[in-house]
Order: sequence, then structure tokens, then C-alpha cells
Amino acid sequence: MGWGGYCTQDSDCKSNNCFTSLSAGNQCNKASALEWVKDNKVEEVNQADLPIKCKDVLYKVGLYSLSGSHFFIGGTAIKNADNDVMANIDCPSAIAFASIDGTKKVYNAPETAVQELSNHFLGQFALIDILAAEENVTAIDNSGYHLTKNTCAHYARAIWRALGVEETHDMADFLVTNLVDSDEFIEFAKMKAGGLRVVTTFAVGGKQALENYVRDIVTSQLNIVSTPKLE
Repeated sequence: MGWGGYCTQDSDCKSNNCFTSLSAGNQCNKASALEWVKDNKVEEVNQADLPIKCKDVLYKVGLYSLSGSHFFIGGTAIKNADNDVMANIDCPSAIAFASIDGTKKVYNAPETAVQELSNHFLGQFALIDILAAEENVTAIDNSGYHLTKNTCAHYARAIWRALGVEETHDMADFLVTNLVDSDEFIEFAKMKAGGLRVVTTFAVGGKQALENYVRDIVTSQLNIVSTPKLE
């Protein structure tokens, strides 16, 4: 769906831990996305280096939105009975999953940085189950990017489906609201494959027409089985 991306790598970044939008290729798209990363200590996690004790740590997992049209699967470690972040201090306090140039990446970010972002709660899962879900999905290659068919939001969808998460009208609302209200969504659409209909719909019918179109695409790509909300 006109689903944005949440990926890394930028020619202006000094390190490889910079998050940008897949829909902008390998360049920084919006300052807000880069600023969020640069203002927070985001580090790539090598799964092989994670202590075995971390695999059983429970995480509160959500679908997160950064700058509206960037989506990713992330989670924060659930506090123990003593209200500590974790007894296992060597484990990530918060995690994020991204697809970069056809390669799957896992990142560790400060809990506060993740908590400040808009998110849709997906459930509580042990880290070992989250990693297993991520292992079974296919990374998104830049050359195959398509605004309505193949983005980082679709990558996120593959992970939440591997976790067995139910797709609901609330999830659809979260995606639609963040996309339509994003200042950069139309700019993405102008540059990327699959975006012409988005740009045309907005130009002809305005924001309401855009919202209707986006909602149709989103709901068509979710397996929503729950009863629609009563207005």
C-alpha cells in the first residue's frame, strides 16, 4: 500500500546505522527521519552475538510509524517485577527490524526513543519468536520497490503475519492515518513506481479522495476478519 519504508544507509552518514526511507533509495529523504536517528544511539545488532539468556526476554511489539509514512516492526523489553528494564542488561532494551538493500537488519535503540513514536500494539512475544519470524521473511530489494506492492511496510506485514498477529480495522486505521497525514507521502509517490495514481487522486480530489483511495488499498491487502467499528 502506499506504505513507506524504514531502512538504513545514507551517503551523507558517517556510520552504517543511519535510518532513511527505502522509498528514497539510499538518500536521506526527510530531515525528521535522520534527526531521530542522529539524536538517538541506534546500533545494529548481530544476532549471533546476543546472549542466549536474551532469547526468552519478552518484548512488547508494535507497528511503529516514523514521520508518518515510514513503518517498521519494533519492540520494547517488558519490565520485570522490580520495574527494572530487564535483569539481563546485555539484552536490547528496544529493537527495530529493517530491510536494507535486500539484507535484513536488527537494531537496538534506546527505549525512550522508540516509545516517543506513534505505534499500533501487536502483542507480547519472546525475542526468540520475533527473531524466528524475521528469519522466515524475505528482505525488500530497492530494485523491486513499488509504492503499493513492495515496501518496508510490506516487510513489516510479513513479520507480523509470521508472528500470527490478527489484522484489524484499528491496524488499517493506523496505517491510513499515518500515511494520509504524512507531509512526505505525496513526495514519495512522485518519485517511486506505483505512485502515479496516488498523486493523481490527491490532485483531483484532495485529501479526502486520497484517504479513500489509500484505505481501499490498505484494507485490500489486510486479512481483516473482525467486525467493523461502529461510528
